[in-house]
Amino acid sequence: LDETQREADGVLQGGKSWPRIPQWNTLGVACRNGGFRVGDQPVFLSGFNWDADLARRDPLMARRLGINLVDGMLRGSLRRDDTIDLGEFEAREGPYLKQMEKTGFPVDCLLSVAPPSWLIEETPGLARPGYGHYDQFVFEHSAARAYRENLLDALVPRAARYRSLFAVNLANEPVWQQPSDLMLRNWRAWLRRKYGTLASLNEAWGVHLESFEAITIYPSAVPDSKSPWDRARVNFSKPGVRGAHYDWCAFNNERVAAYLRSQAERVKRHAPRAAIHVKTMMGLYFTGSTEQRGWPMRLTYHTFGVDPQAIMEFSDMLGCDLSLASLEHVEKPNRFYGSVPYSMAWLNANLATDFLGSLAPDKPLYNSEFHALEAVNATEIRPSAQEHIATALWLASLHGMRGNLLWFWGRNADGTVMEQARSWFRGSLLQQPWALRAYCQTSLELRRFVRPIMAFSRVPRAVRILYSEPSAIQDTAYLDCLRDVYEALNFLGVPIGFVTERQLAGGMPPGVKLLIIPNAKFVKDTTITALEQVRRQGVLVKRIGEKSLSMTPTGRPRTTAFRRNNPLSLAMARTYQPIFDRWIREAGIPRSLLALGADDKPAWGVEVRTATSSGKRFAYLINEMREPVTVRLSWHAGSPRFHNLRKNIPVPDALTLQPRQVLFGRY
Repeated sequence: LDETQREADGVLQGGKSWPRIPQWNTLGVACRNGGFRVGDQPVFLSGFNWDADLARRDPLMARRLGINLVDGMLRGSLRRDDTIDLGEFEAREGPYLKQMEKTGFPVDCLLSVAPPSWLIEETPGLARPGYGHYDQFVFEHSAARAYRENLLDALVPRAARYRSLFAVNLANEPVWQQPSDLMLRNWRAWLRRKYGTLASLNEAWGVHLESFEAITIYPSAVPDSKSPWDRARVNFSKPGVRGAHYDWCAFNNERVAAYLRSQAERVKRHAPRAAIHVKTMMGLYFTGSTEQRGWPMRLTYHTFGVDPQAIMEFSDMLGCDLSLASLEHVEKPNRFYGSVPYSMAWLNANLATDFLGSLAPDKPLYNSEFHALEAVNATEIRPSAQEHIATALWLASLHGMRGNLLWFWGRNADGTVMEQARSWFRGSLLQQPWALRAYCQTSLELRRFVRPIMAFSRVPRAVRILYSEPSAIQDTAYLDCLRDVYEALNFLGVPIGFVTERQLAGGMPPGVKLLIIPNAKFVKDTTITALEQVRRQGVLVKRIGEKSLSMTPTGRPRTTAFRRNNPLSLAMARTYQPIFDRWIREAGIPRSLLALGADDKPAWGVEVRTATSSGKRFAYLINEMREPVTVRLSWHAGSPRFHNLRKNIPVPDALTLQPRQVLFGRY
């Protein structure tokens, strides 16, 4: 192994057999029109998580691996005389930004605003009990706010001196659900503003509280746990619990968004060119009754305080942390991954990227923790890892991912699990040659087709799914139905969009012809009014679930109901597909291409989309099943010649797609 490593190092340092890699220089990259651009040239950004050590020590290796984006940190501390200490920045992070400026790599920096431990320990009320994620202090506390503002005022102008400062990540996998006396006081004040009187709150919750001060806890609190994954056992049958739970989650969303927005505004004041984002765990956002680890879910993850729609309003790009892992060695994937065994975990990734793209189509999606590799051990060395990573990159990019950092777990040079970030690259990805080759080569391939690939996420989304935040907060059955609806629609040849209740209240996005309501029991009154309006405007509105639209957000029976459209009964995704196929035709939504099975119906498991770029027509097909699928291509007009651009060969109308096979071409 040592000898092989030395030989590989020699090649990577400029051996004669190694092809010349262009001198990437993506400094000055900016977010524009839903993508990243350097000047007028669209670019895809790619690199590796925690690659700062590699880029600092060996920028030539990074360049030869096709990297054009690296990560970093922004942090400081506080002295006891109340002055900001930037010693670590000046010693390490500043020189790194300077070096990356010379190398031509933009840097995405994770911002740390946690007060120093001594300040937390010595300030009454600043330490926070309970459970969270990287955040063991009360962020509303005046001492935390003062430290945060002073730190940003000192730190960000220093970092902004360097052209390599590309982006600032305000939070890593945020989870904010911890109780504190200050948070509870703020919640009671929020409830007073919302309801005005105690009588109104009692009516909404169905209780008889004697005062606002009687509210001393929220239903989903887990006082003795320090794990963000622990779920409370919330008994929604008890009077007042449903209303209290919904209102606390809504309040928590607002307080977290305000906390992050204040940081974004302060960073922008000193570094207006820096792109703001928040790395949210979007897969959890749509987790229903089964968690990916197989846990039964009685309560959704909407206690975390993450409201993507509010975050997108002050972000420059759609930040996320998404998994698109291989499922080939998972004998029987649980229900979280879909209704049938697929080759890869496409459902969560596609759903989340399409959701974020529906919120802000003009902003690029950036997955700064791309989990195409899931193994902790260095086992991703089989040739199939190459096929998986290539397909994962293509699929995510076609759904809107414009930049990513590939995640993997670091190891030492001898393959043992590392305790500190040393030699992680050599012990990890350099011992997984098929995986590494697939990531690097596919990233280069995607850059070759950057313009047409970007066109697919810009196609108008004529089919939309109603996203109801009140239902998602308190009803895993809603999220189960939403996932089933999305899974069935995915193989019908149409781009899929979402519309939130907040968006709907302001008017349906243009071009929508079909809206599906997936068992959303708890919705706002404004949603009922808006649904009636869009129906009168000619949108085909279809409802699933007998109790859909029947409750207010706090769980009171609705007095006004959506008057049309008998609901479709709940079923599994395979049952929905032919019904949705009929709805799409009924709504008059054209489809330029379908992949039909032996029964002349859209083939299950084969994703098909078309798009136009610079007057040219493009299409792709991806087989997401574990087995080959034979299809016949059915074109809307005639039988055009379909040419595979990746291999420069024609594509016949009758063909068999292998598992994970990606066909991308012009027609």
